[in-house]
Amino acid sequence: ELTSTGAGSPPAFEDASGGVDGISSSANANAIVISSDEEVTLPAQPSFLAYFAGTDSNATGDGTTVNVAGFTEVFDINADFNASTGVFTAPVTGKYLFVMVFRVTGITSGMWMDFGLNTSNNLFNHLIFGGVHNDAQVTSAIADMDASDTAQMRIICSAGSKVADIIGGNTSTTSFSGFLLG
Repeated sequence: ELTSTGAGSPPAFEDASGGVDGISSSANANAIVISSDEEVTLPAQPSFLAYFAGTDSNATGDGTTVNVAGFTEVFDINADFNASTGVFTAPVTGKYLFVMVFRVTGITSGMWMDFGLNTSNNLFNHLIFGGVHNDAQVTSAIADMDASDTAQMRIICSAGSKVADIIGGNTSTTSFSGFLLG
């Protein structure tokens, strides 16, 4: 900090008082951007959105677990999502929010559906029992993940034969998204 030492004498350099404690950076680019309207963005914050690219006919219904794979990425900041395998790998330790949309058709009366998220450390379930549920289902999960932990969406339909189809093609059918909360 440059301060005045009075008229006619040179200014003095002193340690700056105040400042921000608790922020550290090893960034080689803009990690935090604040606009002129004071909007804060994190350009490198891990996040992704992808949709299931096709249709997986007769994928489940007999208790077969399907780990959904074969996505088309809408965006993938930092390339942490593998579209071909459907696996997200956490780049850093933190809390991650995942949102999954499942569009499954061909479910018959009496079948139940279990869909959700498998992570390295946990299983997040959303169960629907009985009846015909041929519309899109949405679920979310907040997962505590360590760096290199993985997450993948999965679905199981049971109490019938293998007649349930997983429908893809856009973000309103079957999709998977996630981002680092902090």
